[in-house]
Amino acid sequence: MMRNWVRKKIKDFAFTTSGGTPNTSIKEYWENGVIPWINSGELSRNNFIRIPTTYISEKALKNSSAKLMPIGTVVIALTGATTGMTALLEIETSGNQSITGIFPSENHDSLYLLYLLQLNRNSILSFNTGSAQPHINKQIVDDLEFIIPEEKYEQARISKIIRSADEAIYHTEALIAKYNRIKTGLMQDLLTLGIDERGNIRSKATHKFVVKNGIEVPEEWEVKTVGVMTKEKIIDDIQDGNHGEKHPKASDFVEEGVPFIMATDISSGIIDFKGCKKITTSQYKSLRIGFAKSNDILLSHKASLGFVAIVPTSVNELMLTPQVTYYRVINEKRLSYKYLSFYMKGDAFQSSLSNFAKQSTRDYIGITMQKDMKIAYPKSIVEQLKISEVLDESEKEILSKKIIVAKLHALKAGLMSDLLSGKVRVPEGMI
Repeated sequence: MMRNWVRKKIKDFAFTTSGGTPNTSIKEYWENGVIPWINSGELSRNNFIRIPTTYISEKALKNSSAKLMPIGTVVIALTGATTGMTALLEIETSGNQSITGIFPSENHDSLYLLYLLQLNRNSILSFNTGSAQPHINKQIVDDLEFIIPEEKYEQARISKIIRSADEAIYHTEALIAKYNRIKTGLMQDLLTLGIDERGNIRSKATHKFVVKNGIEVPEEWEVKTVGVMTKEKIIDDIQDGNHGEKHPKASDFVEEGVPFIMATDISSGIIDFKGCKKITTSQYKSLRIGFAKSNDILLSHKASLGFVAIVPTSVNELMLTPQVTYYRVINEKRLSYKYLSFYMKGDAFQSSLSNFAKQSTRDYIGITMQKDMKIAYPKSIVEQLKISEVLDESEKEILSKKIIVAKLHALKAGLMSDLLSGKVRVPEGMI
């Protein structure tokens, strides 16, 4: 055992308690409440709980098993999908019966304990007592045993270093949320009002708007169905992947090969080439349809409905499943593929997708129905490119921040693995 590190169970250094849910049929327990109360779902959304799920009344607290837990309590979820997830309370709050709180003490650093439990979640889940769904209990939490620094100040020095990565993650994610709100507003304005010849977003007070094909747009715009756009050779016939016996099976997948893109491989405007299935080049060449290529716009149209991404210019071979449709612009003088991709991500197109899907028995909108979808776009390719440029810059800003967050998560994981195990010691006087 490392010098000044000791083996201890949680019950050896901290008091624990589980929560409770006041009777939901008694209105006075829940109306006009002043006592913060959280459910276990909060632990899946937050490392640090600053806002309660709701509030209960003082009478509810007195007449139920709910208990107030002080600031600095580490809470751990006991059941369901959140089992073993943890968070640190930065408010005084009560909680439901699916939470056990580990109170702060003079013998441990709460932040250190939070990170220690997060690092060891998989081993905690091995104590599962449930059958239909994961479940642990307060006794299991009490008996969790770890090798930890004996001195609280050393625990605090370790946790402070890891917390610095956590804070950087928090602030960067807040920036991403801010930029996403800005992008949403920009998309709403640019995809409905457009940009005038002076480079300004149009206003209905100064520009003429008309209804075309059921959609109000600037008079300088067109509104056409996908079907009409294919007939006019603006876009190629839309196409999804191979159905029936030609559809690749699980036994056909290989470690390295041609990407075989499913609906679940598209999210946040990005295609997951690393995690997607692959097929051999020979099988790829033997298939009949579904050959996507660079600058095609992919749309998931089954189950995971409405996800949109552009195939990068670096990708030359790509095969689609029947869950994904490609849209290919063939007349770039009339339509920008980037503009089309942004319009397909916008509210109008996505709402239409949902409405069409409701006509089906499941989340599905096939090729025939997609041809009835409407696209609103400026007649001027210059305006399309201006709109695309603004939205592209917004997306790049968000993506750059997401890359930073991913690196920070990797940094935090490395710090936790090294510091919480004692493999790397924090030098005296470093903090």
